[in-house]
This record gives sequence, structure tokens and C-alpha cells, in this order.
Amino acid sequence: MKEGMLQPTVPPLAPWASVLQRTEKYLYDLFSADTGETRTLVNYLFDAGGKRIRPALVILSADVFGRVTGKVLALAAVMEAVHVASLLHDDVVDNGGTRRGHVAVRADWNNKVAVILADLILSRSMETVAREFRDVAFFKEIIKTTNCMAAGQLLEMENVGNSKLAIDEYLKVIEGKTAVLFSSCCRLGAMAAGAGKADIKKIAGYGLYLGMAFQVCDDYLDYWGNEEVLGKPVGNDLTEGKVTLPLILALEKVNDADKEFLKSMIGKKKMSRKSFRKVLRIMESVDVRKAVRGKADSYTAGALSMLSGLRGGKAVEGLKELAGFLAGRSG
Repeated sequence: MKEGMLQPTVPPLAPWASVLQRTEKYLYDLFSADTGETRTLVNYLFDAGGKRIRPALVILSADVFGRVTGKVLALAAVMEAVHVASLLHDDVVDNGGTRRGHVAVRADWNNKVAVILADLILSRSMETVAREFRDVAFFKEIIKTTNCMAAGQLLEMENVGNSKLAIDEYLKVIEGKTAVLFSSCCRLGAMAAGAGKADIKKIAGYGLYLGMAFQVCDDYLDYWGNEEVLGKPVGNDLTEGKVTLPLILALEKVNDADKEFLKSMIGKKKMSRKSFRKVLRIMESVDVRKAVRGKADSYTAGALSMLSGLRGGKAVEGLKELAGFLAGRSG
């Protein structure tokens, strides 16, 4: 395990630093029996770090309704593992070269290794859930979530290069590929803490809104983010042919000449910096930047509204602060 890696990089999570450290150890321990190249791969992948938002959502949601037990830590580690496996698959699909500021596994090794490693991580995660929980509801929730994630990714792939993609269809994509996992993390944490159905529904709703805000913000940052903070180049979505909210809104608002230029940039692998700056100027001329931020803020407000009435003290405040932090991040 990488020295010093376990300090939370998200300030609102600082009060849960020791719990997150235990979760991190659990994550590595899922692969403690592996040796050789497999162990090297796992260490390389997890040592790259990340915000660990998903395990934090499991932990804070459990903390709202009860206490953070060993089973909660297991769920937190499993949900981070599911997320990491999805990133491995994403990098293969997108031919990604970097991930979290490091060379992607598929680039440093190859696509076959990345896919098989993702499969191992997923199978080890399911094994852990089967061992730790007699209640099949936990297993069903994770399976339902991974199904939705895969469907969301497939829907996104179907629409690569589609300049006519509607906002409603885009929202289906981001709900499936991102928001459902956030929601499931909150739901599982509450379930493990013994929360009632109404409270589980509320905290899961918080996670869904938060996930939508997070992905809209991610799509914003792909155009206007800080590359050093992001750990990857801006403009990737456009060059990969992904039609996200900034582009959808721009195509709705610009004149015909600018629309044709934007359409010509979709999927252009060798787009110059000059061309990308022109894309940004066109978007900003019709207030797309402000509109996308406004959409993310709207989802963040929705997330906060779902916490109303919950009596979780420090944990509820932590969830509120987390929503605010993610909405204002630069990477």
C-alpha cells in the first residue's frame, strides 16, 4: 500500500479519515492472496488513489442511521472496487492513455490485461458480498447497479458522434453510468445500518441527485477544467465523439456556421489547441458555460433537499458539505 495515500483528498471527509483508512486496507486485503504480476497490477491500480467518494458515501450513509461496522467497511471497499473495475473497462473502450494522473493499465500493459483485471476485481467483490451478507438484498442491489452501469455505458457508446442527441437521452446516460452507483452506495450504507424504508429511499435519492451533479460537473470540467488537477487532458469527450451537455446546449443555441464547425469537431482525434479554443469561444458566446454550471447546481440543490428531516448529526452535515465541495471542484 502506497505510503501516505490514505489521507482524504476531499476536505469534508477529514472527520472520517480513520474509517476510510480501514476501508482502504480492506480494499487491498481483498487481493492479499494474489501474488506476482496480479499483485503488481492491483497495487499499481489502487496506489493511484482517487477521491474515494463512493466508499465515503457508504460510510456516511451508515453513520447517519447507526454505526460503521465491519460489514459497512466491506461494502465500502466493494463499491470502490466496482467503480475501479468500471474505470478499467472505460479506458479500454475509450483507448484512454492516462487515469488519475498515471498511465492507464491498458496503456502500460495492454487491453487484455485491463479487461481481465477488471473481471477479477468484480468477481472478488461479489465473493466478498456473498461471504459477508446472508441477506440476498445486498447482492441483488449490487447486481442491479452494475447492470444499470453497463446499460448506461452501452447507451453512451450507441450515441458516439450523434450531434442530434437530446438532453433527456443524455440524462439517461449519466444516470446509468454514474448516478446509479452513487445512489446504490448510499442505499447500501443505510441498509447495513438498519434504516427504515422511507429513510433508505431519501438517502438513495440524495445519492442519485449527487451523482447527476457530479457527472454534469465532470462534463463541464472536460471543457473548462484544470488539466493538472484532472490528471488528464481537457477536450477528451469531444475528440472521442462523446456528446455531453456543453455540446448539446451549444448546438441548440448557435448559428448555422458555428453549428457546422462544432459538428466537424466531434470525434476529431487530432483537434488542435487553436480549434479547441474556438470551440470554447463559441460555447461561451451563448452562455453554455453558465448554463452547465447551473444544471449541476440544480442537481446539488436536489441532493441537499433529500437530506431534509434526517437526524444524523455530523454525518448529515458531512453529506451536505460533500455535495457543496463536489459542485465547486476544479478536477
